[in-house]
Amino acid sequence: MATGKSTYKVATRKDKTQAAAQAKNTALTINWDGATDEDLKAMSAKHIVIARQGFYRKHGIPTVETVNAKDFANGARQGLTPEVAQAVVLETAMHDPKARAALIAQLNAMK
Repeated sequence: MATGKSTYKVATRKDKTQAAAQAKNTALTINWDGATDEDLKAMSAKHIVIARQGFYRKHGIPTVETVNAKDFANGARQGLTPEVAQAVVLETAMHDPKARAALIAQLNAMK
């Protein structure tokens, strides 16, 4: 069971077209009292899913991926997992015949 409070400075723009300098600041206090481990896991999962979707849009969409929750701690950079790296390679090979031929040659050389 979580306890205590945390306060964060949150700068919010009305929409993407508004300049960052026009953002309004809010002192957001989160009261953790009564939040169970399951509640915290659900909130963390939501954050991780949204973060990974953005990452996939930039780097390729895997069919399966496993990540460690601790890797999403505040300030942690997201890296390429083997699954995402494979998705990037397959996506490139699907749309670029030269890249596909080079990949096939590299795979055949491994025999």
